[in-house]
Amino acid sequence: MLLATGLLAGCSQATSDEPAKPKASQSATTEHEVDSETVQIANGHFSVKLPKGWQMKEITNEYYQYNPEAAASIEFTNPDGQVMATLRTGADPWAEEAIPPPAKDNVLIDGGTLNEEKGAHLTFVADAASPDSAVIELTELSPDQQAGYPAVAVPFNYQGGSATFERKIGPKDELTDIDADLKGAERMRAYAKTEEYAQLKSLMMSFEQLKDIQEQPPQEPTETPGT
Repeated sequence: MLLATGLLAGCSQATSDEPAKPKASQSATTEHEVDSETVQIANGHFSVKLPKGWQMKEITNEYYQYNPEAAASIEFTNPDGQVMATLRTGADPWAEEAIPPPAKDNVLIDGGTLNEEKGAHLTFVADAASPDSAVIELTELSPDQQAGYPAVAVPFNYQGGSATFERKIGPKDELTDIDADLKGAERMRAYAKTEEYAQLKSLMMSFEQLKDIQEQPPQEPTETPGT
């Protein structure tokens, strides 16, 4: 079910505004103005700035989203109905020792940091083993770190928990406004210059925590994944 922004119990809408332009630590993008509106999620604990014409769809939470106070699972779709990103909040804080093992050097396409001193990073990396695959996400890993790790989703922390906010691109996925003949990292670099990518980046980097969350003790999964 598509969310009419502002009508679900966990989501509410504020006035339309234009997101502050993030300071990217590394950037291969072209500047595009992004018209957006601020939307609250997870019972008002977080907000994002939804690009004009995009939609939100509530999906089922996963087993690891333990904190009912702050758990939300949202798919964001572009005006054509294509899923652009998935956000899941309400997981336990993510520990640094959980960083996945090193891989071959991935190709860093773009990167940025929400806060100059701390906070989640945005990374866009093409997979070293399969350059036609990539991941765009908010993560605890800096862009340079992400370039040296498997191109998989790595969460980011907020006060009281962690979340994933990602888009995975596969070899067969069509990219808006990109020539189908482009391959590998060249294809990803071209996408990084599109208006759609600017909207996606703006959406991800607009994530903000609005309320403090009471931390819960670590818990074991209540069910086995995939069952």
